[in-house]
Amino acid sequence: MSHRRLALGLVVLLVVFAGCVGGGTSSESSADAGDTGESSNEQSGSDETSGDDVVTQWERFTFEEGEFYRYRVNDIKNDETATITWDVLSVDGEEVTAEITYDNGTDSFSRTVTGENATILFDLRGVDPESEEAEATIRTLGYLSLGPFSPMTAYYQHRELKVGNSWRLSGNPDAGYMTANVEGRNEYAGVECYETAIRVPDSEEWEDSYEFESCISPDASLALYTAYYDGESGEMTVEIVLEEYRSG
Repeated sequence: MSHRRLALGLVVLLVVFAGCVGGGTSSESSADAGDTGESSNEQSGSDETSGDDVVTQWERFTFEEGEFYRYRVNDIKNDETATITWDVLSVDGEEVTAEITYDNGTDSFSRTVTGENATILFDLRGVDPESEEAEATIRTLGYLSLGPFSPMTAYYQHRELKVGNSWRLSGNPDAGYMTANVEGRNEYAGVECYETAIRVPDSEEWEDSYEFESCISPDASLALYTAYYDGESGEMTVEIVLEEYRSG
């Protein structure tokens, strides 16, 4: 359990980073802030649009009162399934109040949190570690951080969502680049979304990397689907799938 708690703690630190890079106000500024390392910000494919094309972009965490998500968690690595809900109760400027629930069939958890953007999850940290709900709280925080609130989705904010588009995030010509890609279209809970993936080149310099997939919709504030793959085995370790959605 100590290793798992440490891993979740690292994820929470990444959420802070997501809050920082997710606040751009234009496509150009967000692209610069979202890239890390020796990024080039170069995009493959084409940004050319005809008069009939609509440039589609996504902005995370633009919550509206009444917005509701219910996710199914498939934690393959830890042999666990669970349900998590995110219900936006009110929005006052940048401050959001939401109710979070968690249920894995054995343990359940419910908590109302208030905060801004991704940092709203910090309100989950104030649980007594000796309380009965401590374990469920830690799992809830971890799954939300890995899934709907993952900092990896920040790479797509204010980008042009068009199948075939790709951006270099880090790397170099010799070792290859880690890239963010728009690879297709899909639908979850009746909401259409763009299938995206963080891809890593197959080389020794990237041996311990992990790959991340998501499906994002310009009509929803959170990713509808997320999945992580082990860098060594290539096998999926966890996926979080939207099963019910209501707009605000």
